[in-house]
Amino acid sequence: MILDGYFQEQPMPPPRSDAPKGFGSMMAYLDEHSFRSRLHRWRFNLADGTTREERLDDAIMEFGMINGRFGGRPYRYGYSTVSEPGWFLFTGFVKNDLVTGERWTYGLGPGRYGSEAPFAPRIDGYLVSFITDETAGISECVILDAARIQDGPVCRIALPHKICSGTHAYWADRAQLEQVA
Repeated sequence: MILDGYFQEQPMPPPRSDAPKGFGSMMAYLDEHSFRSRLHRWRFNLADGTTREERLDDAIMEFGMINGRFGGRPYRYGYSTVSEPGWFLFTGFVKNDLVTGERWTYGLGPGRYGSEAPFAPRIDGYLVSFITDETAGISECVILDAARIQDGPVCRIALPHKICSGTHAYWADRAQLEQVA
C-alpha cells in the first residue's frame, strides 16, 4: 500500500522571534515554512509490517490534490501549493510527476495569494483556485489546465468582492451535487 503526503520535519516549530510579543507560537504555526513540509511517499508492506519511505520533492509545499477519480488507486500526478516564507499565504502551485520526478510550477505574482486548488476532472483536468490580489483589492477564480499549469490560467472569473486568501475548496461535479439534493 502506498501513501503520499507531506512529511513535516518540524511538526512543532519553535516560537518565531520576529513575531509581536506573545504571538511567537501562533505565528510559527501560521508559517508553512516553519514545518518544513515536503512531498513524501510511504510504502507499507501489509504482509510483514515494514515501511519504506522516500522524499518526492525537496521544495516546501503542502495542501495536495490529485484527480479524485484515482483515490485509492495508482495515479501519476500530484498538485500542491507553495507559500511565502513567514506567512500562511499560497503564492503558487506545483505539479509533480510521481513517475519521472519532473515538476512544473505556476507563480501567482507579487501580492497575489491563492486557495488550495482542487482538481476538476475533465479530459486531462483542471485546477480551480480563488485568488486574492492584495495590491488591487480584488479576487477572482482562476482555472489552470492541469496538463500545463506553467502556462497560467485558461480562464479568469472576476468575483463581485474581495475574499480572504487561503479559502478552502473542494470540487464536486453535477452528479455528486444531484445525489445530495
